[in-house]
Amino acid sequence: MYRPEQFVDAILSLCSGLQPRIDFDVTNDGDGPVISGWYRTDVAQPTQAQIEAVDTDALQDPATVLPQDLMAQFTAADAAKIQAAIAGNVSFWLLWQAFTTQRDPMVVSNDRFKQGWAGLVSILGQARMNAIASALGVSALSG
Repeated sequence: MYRPEQFVDAILSLCSGLQPRIDFDVTNDGDGPVISGWYRTDVAQPTQAQIEAVDTDALQDPATVLPQDLMAQFTAADAAKIQAAIAGNVSFWLLWQAFTTQRDPMVVSNDRFKQGWAGLVSILGQARMNAIASALGVSALSG
């Protein structure tokens, strides 16, 4: 059964790896939620009919991490390593900027999260990121 309150979840089930408010915007037009902006040219925008055909009851809540919870796990030594890495790598800097401005929960299975996690593994090491994953209550991701 489709539930309009799970409109974003329905979109994400059709187009995995997207980030709401980054890759698309949603608004309520008075008759229910609709896509009000689509910013990905490499991913086809689903139609309203496709979205409403999703059985949102069958969707499982994905594992998420709040950005502030991840930030709270970093030690001063971690921060020094991260600063050194982003100072010398524009891609890391851009990823770090996106992360530090993130306000919504990060979906652990999302491609962007996995990319960021892999970057942190390369900076801090797999053992340190395993410890952080454990503290956050998520399965450790390999880098």
